[in-house]
Amino acid sequence: MDLSYLSNLTLRDNPLECSCENEHLFTWIRTQHTTSIDNVTCTSVQSGTIATAATFYPDNCDLYQRLKIIIPVASVAVILIIVVIIVFKFRYEIQVIAFYKWHIRLDFVVNCGKCRRRKKPETCYTYDAFVCFSDEDTKFVKDTLVPLLEPEFKLCVYYRDFKVGDNIADAILKGIKESAVTIILLSESFLTSRWGRFEFREAHHHMIFNNNQKLVIIIMEQTILSQRLDLTLRSILYAKKYLECWDTLFKEKLLHLVDSLSKRPEPREDDPLLTRS
Repeated sequence: MDLSYLSNLTLRDNPLECSCENEHLFTWIRTQHTTSIDNVTCTSVQSGTIATAATFYPDNCDLYQRLKIIIPVASVAVILIIVVIIVFKFRYEIQVIAFYKWHIRLDFVVNCGKCRRRKKPETCYTYDAFVCFSDEDTKFVKDTLVPLLEPEFKLCVYYRDFKVGDNIADAILKGIKESAVTIILLSESFLTSRWGRFEFREAHHHMIFNNNQKLVIIIMEQTILSQRLDLTLRSILYAKKYLECWDTLFKEKLLHLVDSLSKRPEPREDDPLLTRS
């Protein structure tokens, strides 16, 4: 705006507020050498007092200007921290939903400071997963687990894959050794089963000996978590992510977990993973 032809400008009788927002306005008025500076007044919102442009010098405006910057920045920082905490807490659920809804694999790195990368020997497995379960959970395996996983993964289950006449202990050890992942269905009957305890112990030893974390534990009953478990099992449940069969995302989580753990560097030619769409 061209003000070169402006001969007279008055701001008197304007409802100005004595605040830091108007500090620059009153500074400008004082520097224009106007003769009517005493006629320009403002009112304090807090006290209701009236001051003139010549006498109004607001206090703490430097602090006010800093707060105008600090408060928005701090608010954004707090929101980001909350988002990070939520994402970290529900990272596994986010992984599952992203994987199955948008076909995006998100790899969240957890406890990096405690992890040491070791070069693992390449192993060609016969099975994608060996399933450990008690006789009482056979129906769940046949009706839920096998139909869910076998279109994509090759499972080793005793009632179908153990040869008649083979020593049970040897067959269990062979199944664990020849499988990329061991899935344990942890139920009341499994804990009281002689073979269940044997399978769990051998799967744990195999995991420790081969320095891998390819053990998937499925909690079959809510009462399991409140029981007095042995130290090894309690430590594993505390340290590892386990699945709960009553979880609404149980099937999606299981598929995602087995898929991520059963990656093999030298897959068989008849590997069902090669034919995935």
